[in-house]
Amino acid sequence: MKFIKSRVKKWGEYLLHDYDVNASMYERFKCLQSNRLRFGIHFPKMFLFIDSYSFSPYISPELRNKDDGHNSSEIVRDLIVEGQRQGIIKEMDSHLCHQLIHGIISSILKGYYVNKYPLNEVQIQQIIEASWKAILV
Repeated sequence: MKFIKSRVKKWGEYLLHDYDVNASMYERFKCLQSNRLRFGIHFPKMFLFIDSYSFSPYISPELRNKDDGHNSSEIVRDLIVEGQRQGIIKEMDSHLCHQLIHGIISSILKGYYVNKYPLNEVQIQQIIEASWKAILV
């Protein structure tokens, strides 16, 4: 349990690195998606563990949904809901929208891990931009 908790805490901390609640919606989104992608690049085993752990049917929902100590999931969902209220982000269940943007990054990282393609700074920015466009109205 302690092992899992420490990994999830590091994930939440990394996801919110340099996150500015006063920045524009797009800048906050870019920060979160960039941190999500860079975490996976820098900590591939930890990313894969957390990704698998988060969706395992063998882990109890209470444990699987346990907060990371930084409220990172709530912050992402709040950003989505705020964007939906402003008419910027598509109207859909906020959890589903969150999963959509996470899934884009997760899929890209899994290809990167098996050397299907490199990820340079230009490609990282293209991925972030594509994930933003995926949820825009």
